[in-house]
Amino acid sequence: MDVYPGIETTHLFGVLQQAIKDRHPRRLENEFNYPGGDRGYFELSIEPVPEGLFILSIDITERRLAEQELRRSTERRRFLVDIVENAQQPLAVAYSDGHIGVFNRAFCELTGYDPEELKESDWNETLTPPEWRQIEAEALGEAARGGKPVRYEKEYLRKDGTRVPIELLVHAIKDESGEIRYYYAFVTDITRRRRK
Repeated sequence: MDVYPGIETTHLFGVLQQAIKDRHPRRLENEFNYPGGDRGYFELSIEPVPEGLFILSIDITERRLAEQELRRSTERRRFLVDIVENAQQPLAVAYSDGHIGVFNRAFCELTGYDPEELKESDWNETLTPPEWRQIEAEALGEAARGGKPVRYEKEYLRKDGTRVPIELLVHAIKDESGEIRYYYAFVTDITRRRRK
């Protein structure tokens, strides 16, 4: 009780009495209060021995806090993935070698390709008409050099052979050595704007 102040003892003593009674080992996690009011966690390994109980106590606060942080981080990641996946704004992540890594449903709808086809495609060859490739290369170079997002217009070749005018807002993401890891782009269908 001195080591782990503020713990709820009724359950703990019940577990200890049951271990003495049935002579089966137990494992128990519980909370306690550090001086100053911070919450801590400990784990007890309870092993019946002829003289009574052998109890090994380990402070697992750091592990529990890390698990909680991981859980919060995972929930946040799932939340963001859900937002991106269900957004009406097309979004895609592309790599310098031409493959498309991540994209949402809206991007599939815009291009007319299903997810498996997009994963197998080359964004430069499959989606970009030849006359737009140089313009796009220059825009991506600017994004890579400047470190700021670049906005530009081009067209996509859809699966059915039609073209759709788009505006891209492209961000270049670099690794620690300054090499491009990938580009991510928010894509806007500007067909209505072009008709005006």
